[in-house]
Amino acid sequence: MSSARAGAAPIVALAVMQCCSVSDATARQWQRDLTPFPAAPATVHLSARQPRTPTGALTWVATLEAVPVRWRFGTEDGRPETVFGQIGDVAVAADGSILVLDSRLGDVRLLSPAGTFLQTIGRAGNGPGEFARPSAIALDARGRLFVADFARRLHTFERDSRGRYAFVRTVSLPVAAEDMCFLGAELYIHGFDMLLTELIHRVDSSGRILQSFGAIYRSVNPWLNHAVSAGWLACHNETGTIVFAPKGIIPEIRSYRHDGTPLWRVRIGGFRPTIVEELPGGGIRFSGPPEGTHIVSALVPVPSGVMAQVRVVGATQPSSPGSDLVVIDARTGQASVLRWPSRVLGAAGRGWYVAIETDSVPIVGLWSSARTR
Repeated sequence: MSSARAGAAPIVALAVMQCCSVSDATARQWQRDLTPFPAAPATVHLSARQPRTPTGALTWVATLEAVPVRWRFGTEDGRPETVFGQIGDVAVAADGSILVLDSRLGDVRLLSPAGTFLQTIGRAGNGPGEFARPSAIALDARGRLFVADFARRLHTFERDSRGRYAFVRTVSLPVAAEDMCFLGAELYIHGFDMLLTELIHRVDSSGRILQSFGAIYRSVNPWLNHAVSAGWLACHNETGTIVFAPKGIIPEIRSYRHDGTPLWRVRIGGFRPTIVEELPGGGIRFSGPPEGTHIVSALVPVPSGVMAQVRVVGATQPSSPGSDLVVIDARTGQASVLRWPSRVLGAAGRGWYVAIETDSVPIVGLWSSARTR
C-alpha cells in the first residue's frame, strides 16, 4: 500500500518509480499472455469527473474529504525515532495503533492512536529480527506483525500484554515480496521471480507457495518483465477478493477471487505513461514528457471497495497539484474518479485515514473526524 519502493538495481528502481509505454508489437505479445478475464475491462478517465452518486465505496470516501488532521509524526532533526528515511508501508492495528515501515533505515515504528512513539521494531541487518531492505508489512487477525524484505525473507513479531512487539521467527520466501496482505487467515504475497509467470502467491506459515495466479504481460526481456511486475496488492476481506494495481506500466487494476479466478478489470483512461525503449543487448531506456508521468502510488481497501491513488511524477514544468482517486466497488468493478490531495494514502476507514507527506521530510499523519480512532 503506500509510497513507491526502490528496486534492487538502479534501472529497476527507475522502473518501479515510473511507468512505461512500450511498442505495439510488445504490447500484443503481452496481451496474448494475459490471464483471461470474464469480461472486457471497464474504463474510467482521469480527466473526467463522474457523478457523485453516494453508494457503495463512494459513501465511505465521502466521509474522508473534509476530516481534519489530528496529528503528524516525523521530523528532519531530533530523536532517532522521529526521523524517517523513506516511509514504505503503513498498517493500522485493531486498537488504532499505527505501524510505519521505514524501508530506507530498515525498521518499523509503532505509534499510539494519538500519534506518540511507542517502540522501534527490528533494525537493518541480516540477523534474527533484522531486515535487509524491508518492502512491506501486514497484520493478521491475531494482531501479529509480518515484515517482508528483498532478501526473500518473512519475519514474524507477536504483541505482548504490554502492547509491545517481540520477534518470533524468520522464514524464507521463494520470491522477493513487494507487497502483501491477509485475506482471512491466508497470506497473499505479490512478488516477482524470473522463472515464474504469476505475480500473486498464497503462502503458508513456512513460506512455501500453496497457489500462484495473476499472470502478467510478458516479453522476452527480463528487465521489462521486472518493470511490468511492479505493483500494489490489497485484500478485501468483506468480499473475499484480492486486488492488484500495477504501478504504472499497465494502466489498469485487476481483481481476483480467493482461488485466483479472475473477476474484473478497470482500465484508467488518460493515464500518461513513461516511454520505455528496448536497447541493443537487452537493456531498456526510459523517457517522459515535460508535464510528467502517472504512477499508482497507493492501493487501499475500504468498506465496499478499494481506492487507487494516481499521481504525477517527474514533471519538469508546473502541473496541477493534488492527485486522483480511482474508487472501485470491490464486487462489481464499477469505478469513479475523484480529485484528492497529493498526500499518499496508507490506510482508511469510515471518517479517518492515515497518509504520508513527503514535501520536505517524510511524515505520517492521521486525519480523523474524532480525536482518536
